[in-house]
Amino acid sequence: MSQQKILFLLNQLVVGGTERNVVVLSQNLDHAKYEIKLWTLLPGGGFESRVVNTPVKIHCLNRKSPRDPIFALRAAWQIARTDASLVHTFLPTIGFYAALARRLFFLRKPIIQWVGASNFESPRTRLYWKWLCGSVDLLIANSESVKQELIKLGVDPARIVIINNGHDLAAYKKPVDVAAVRSEFQLQPDQKLLLCVSRLVSYKRVRDAIDAVPHILAKGHNVKLVIAGDGEERESLSQQIKELGLTDRVLLLGNRADVIELRRSADLFLYPSEVEGLCNSVIEACLARMSIVACAARGVVDVVQNEKEALLVPERSPERLASAVDALLRDPAKAERLAAAAEEQANRRFGMPAFVEQISAVYDRLIAKGS
Repeated sequence: MSQQKILFLLNQLVVGGTERNVVVLSQNLDHAKYEIKLWTLLPGGGFESRVVNTPVKIHCLNRKSPRDPIFALRAAWQIARTDASLVHTFLPTIGFYAALARRLFFLRKPIIQWVGASNFESPRTRLYWKWLCGSVDLLIANSESVKQELIKLGVDPARIVIINNGHDLAAYKKPVDVAAVRSEFQLQPDQKLLLCVSRLVSYKRVRDAIDAVPHILAKGHNVKLVIAGDGEERESLSQQIKELGLTDRVLLLGNRADVIELRRSADLFLYPSEVEGLCNSVIEACLARMSIVACAARGVVDVVQNEKEALLVPERSPERLASAVDALLRDPAKAERLAAAAEEQANRRFGMPAFVEQISAVYDRLIAKGS
């Protein structure tokens, strides 16, 4: 059987859940079976080195402005002329150019759109997604919540496949020097380490995790919160920390290469996001056997259930976050029971081999149908 050519489309290889899926596929798809090219809108990003070290060839389209019609036509024309057997676009921004390739330049190769978020609330967003969904052959939703939101947009359920994100389970079994990780943050002997791993963007509501810290301290707990991740809200969050007088209690770490080690060294995972597709950050906390307090957002409830694998509270409620943290810190036996249940079900549901196998099966089916 001849090698099939696949074109991946991605905005940029920054650190994020969807981007991590591209890395997993780049590293683990059968390269004897598939020749993969990855086109990005922008160069660089924290995950670029992970793809550079694979057989995947990266090409940057070098978009200068999102409002450049000449670039849009040129990018769509390039995609339309691809010699790939299939186009897999991973985000709606770059999906726009694949949709243009189909509608303006009659691209006949199958197009797959990955859908990893379910925030279709605004009329403008809904209108755009309806247009995009009508331009592709298949949508891969990473959770049942995302599928249901697509159906509400009017997408035929037969055109939607659910494939959960895949994770390298072996990475969570490697030895970790917990003492060395904890010493970095100069923890006091009785101090508990709380961890939040998130992009610093508004809908992740990291500000609520920071606002919860004074309430946790008021309940008598000696804690330090470290936040791994970066984004447009970093400056405003730094100012918030200063205004609350928490500079010795809350640390913004930026992007970290040792997130798994951080997870396995912390006492509790705190995640206040209000919008998710399928929440990689919570999945990874489960795999690290962490005690988890999170908001009951779509995409989070697809991963863990309240009082079974985690404690879930309403969105935008720092006081409720603090109360849930208090409950787990006061009841270590319950915290360990929830963490063990979270790890067990995450290992069963979110392994990397199943993810790669399901993606490969979708590719083979669409390529055979289109040939």
